Amino acid sequence: MATLAPAKKTTKQRSATCSNVREIPVDWIEPDPDQPRKTFDVDALRELGESMRVRQIHPIMVRPHPKKRNRYIIVAGERRWRAGNLVKLPRIRAEVCKLTPEEVAQVQLAENENRAQPPESETADFVALQRERGLEVAQIATAMGRTRKWVEGRACMAGLAPNLKRLLDKGKLPVSVATALCALPVSVQTAVWESAKSKSQSANGQAAYVRAVVLKQRGEDLFGQPIVEFVRGLSPATRRRLYKSNFRRS
Repeated sequence: MATLAPAKKTTKQRSATCSNVREIPVDWIEPDPDQPRKTFDVDALRELGESMRVRQIHPIMVRPHPKKRNRYIIVAGERRWRAGNLVKLPRIRAEVCKLTPEEVAQVQLAENENRAQPPESETADFVALQRERGLEVAQIATAMGRTRKWVEGRACMAGLAPNLKRLLDKGKLPVSVATALCALPVSVQTAVWESAKSKSQSANGQAAYVRAVVLKQRGEDLFGQPIVEFVRGLSPATRRRLYKSNFRRS
């Protein structure tokens, strides 16, 4: 598997894959269909668009459309493109780059991480997309400056039921509970979440309850052993801690 390109390229490196900045008709450019970002503040976009009428300091980055001549797909800068569209700018400054899928992922990972508090569900969908593109957890973690555990958790949360994603974005579903729920089939996630809330008022208690349900859904198998056999091999003190953290609330 190819290794991710460095987060920042030198001018010499970029000149090999990117053309000089040019003005491109706004309607020749399309957003990346695989970019999970869906939420944009319309008022902020309009304000940005009006400022772009005076001067657009930073060009967007695009790549040639694989199927349409003289058409381009956004790699970075979709917000600026949308702002220009909103105020009906005829053209927008853009840098055209020929990039590998790994390089596209690198740029988008960096841009996504620099966003101001993106919704959790969009971050989860974005990380899952990079995994689908073949990037390793370690590669994504390095590019985003995160831990492997964080990346694995977000990739898993992409599988949450839509209603739970909405609760997650509103801060009504704790991240710790969401990462536990995503291990369950979508068909039962909401019911387990409602049950978890009735069992405990704390996020830790709710997450512990969900983890216990996950173990049960997996046929009471832990580390390849039946739970009973696994627990029997633990010391009495460890068994008590395991019981208190996972099983008592079930």
